[in-house]
Amino acid sequence: MKTSIRTLCALAILAAAAGAAHANSYYIGTLRPYFVNNALYIEETAVNKGAVPACVNTARNLLRLSLDPASNEFKEQYAMLLMAWYTGRAINVAGTGVCTNEGDETVLTLSPQ
Repeated sequence: MKTSIRTLCALAILAAAAGAAHANSYYIGTLRPYFVNNALYIEETAVNKGAVPACVNTARNLLRLSLDPASNEFKEQYAMLLMAWYTGRAINVAGTGVCTNEGDETVLTLSPQ
C-alpha cells in the first residue's frame, strides 16, 4: 500500500512539473488594439508578462487574435480590448505559445482585471 501511495505522489509531482514547464504565456496590463490591412494588432503599452515564447519578435512586441474576424468570439474579444483601452483598465491575456510568421504571439483568452 505504501508503494502505491508513493508512486501516485511521484506521478502527481511529475505531472505538476510538466504542466508548469508548458505554462501559457501571460500579459497583464494595458494593451492598445489597432487594425492594419484588415489585421487586428494588439500593442503592449504597460504590461507585465511572463513565459513568453521564443518565437516572439521582441522588436515588435505585438499580439494577435487568432479567431475569424467574422466570428462572434472575435467581436467580443475586440470589444473587450477596446473597452479596456478607452477606459485605461488593465486586461489579462493568455497566449497560445504560437506565433504568426511576423513573430506576434496569438491570443488564447482575454479577461478583464
